[in-house]
Amino acid sequence: MKNTFMLIASIVALTSQMTAVSPISTSAQNKDNGLNAICKPDPNTPDGWKIEKSFSFNEQGKNYKLVYLRSFDSGSICLVQGEYSKPIGLKYWESEFIDAVDRVSAKVFTFQVHEGNGSPTPTKKYRLNLSNPQKPQITLLKSWVIP
Repeated sequence: MKNTFMLIASIVALTSQMTAVSPISTSAQNKDNGLNAICKPDPNTPDGWKIEKSFSFNEQGKNYKLVYLRSFDSGSICLVQGEYSKPIGLKYWESEFIDAVDRVSAKVFTFQVHEGNGSPTPTKKYRLNLSNPQKPQITLLKSWVIP
């Protein structure tokens, strides 16, 4: 429980008090990713969520952050703008593990997802384009199996 409170405090400090509920559909709420619709830890999930990486950028005079949160066996990517926050790309990894979130340019990022730690492991690499943060574009770059 202590870790959950520390994570919440970190997210709040990082995003300047995310309190507003973002206008996303309930289908974007994924119990597997451990976060609720505004990228805060779900109280019904195990402890261990932490901010792995955070990337800042500006678009049309607004400041944004792309936050990569990770737990022991899951991860989530959230887009934050002021008090507005929402998970990005949940439909691309409902049960997979996110890793290797990297910045390619100011508003373009890549991330990988894989199905687990066993062998063989299907893996996919995606590009996330946030040139228009209101309509994130996710493109599959590569798909392979780790033997």
